[in-house]
Amino acid sequence: MACKNCFDNCDKTVSDKCVKYTGEDIEILGICNGDPLSTIEQIIIDKLLSALDGTGITLGDISFANAPYVLALLGGKSKTLTNLIQVLVDGEQSLKNALDALKQTAASFPISCLDGLPNNPTRDQILAATITAVCETKELVATFDSTYVKLSDINSIVNQIITANNGGVKQYKDFAFPNVAMPYHGSLSKFDNTGKGIASVGFDKVYICNGQNGTPDYRGRSPIGAIKNVVGPSLDSVVNPNSTNNATGDVNYEQNKKYGEAFHKLTVQESAPHTHAVTDPGHKHSLPNDTVGGGGSVNSLIDTPGNDEGYSSTVPTGVAQTNISIGSSGGGSPHNTVHPTIAAVFIMYIP
Repeated sequence: MACKNCFDNCDKTVSDKCVKYTGEDIEILGICNGDPLSTIEQIIIDKLLSALDGTGITLGDISFANAPYVLALLGGKSKTLTNLIQVLVDGEQSLKNALDALKQTAASFPISCLDGLPNNPTRDQILAATITAVCETKELVATFDSTYVKLSDINSIVNQIITANNGGVKQYKDFAFPNVAMPYHGSLSKFDNTGKGIASVGFDKVYICNGQNGTPDYRGRSPIGAIKNVVGPSLDSVVNPNSTNNATGDVNYEQNKKYGEAFHKLTVQESAPHTHAVTDPGHKHSLPNDTVGGGGSVNSLIDTPGNDEGYSSTVPTGVAQTNISIGSSGGGSPHNTVHPTIAAVFIMYIP
């Protein structure tokens, strides 16, 4: 601390308020020519004090264009050295707090798809393995231009392969399930006289279901679902072989066994209960001759005087036909049992 009232070797004390500054104007300090020395001293003192505590140093050239976060920390305050240093201190502390929180946060990552990781890998190891996987995926995706096939092109490519593998002829067996009979309405010229398909026209291993070449005979027959030995839940009463309505017939259909008939003639047992009309024109009987007396025929019960009327107990009355007849009906012809159908040739692919 400087001494007070130290005027050693001073012949005459002159007040600084009475001394005029005669130098050049100093705009940055606010000093002008002609100012009292005391004013200039106070200006310099204030500037030194503000410089010492940083409040008087303003860094106007500092830009926050690329640091919006730091500008937000400044909060509209002037760009003094003190304020700027405080912003840096606060920012540093915020960064420290964030790093500490990051270190303390436990995280679990699904890393089973990453290769080359040790047990209990660090975050850096997980990050490195992830970057490696991403790079490998990027390289793989880059090859799609030469190996990728559009979904819309698959059918065309498959057909080309099939055609090439069959000597240039598309074989329809490649599009069929084996051992499945299906109706066919095309030309029979695709088959030989046994029903075997001709390979040169695409019908290799395709057969007409005519009972030859290992096929069932579907000529004149339609398929029906087999029941016997076929797994599944309980059958409903309409088709159950054990139901009352099905007890008189064989409806326990067995695979490859033939059933039914195109026409059927009803038996008496199968005909419905019914009645017939009866025609009765009426009839009469003749009485026997008188056996006593006058010998006339007894056509009346009028007594003849003087005669005892006697009747035989053994001579019957005259025989007469009743002429009763029972009307008949029905022609006895068999009836058609075929439901509405459309004829087709059944074919089958057999490997």
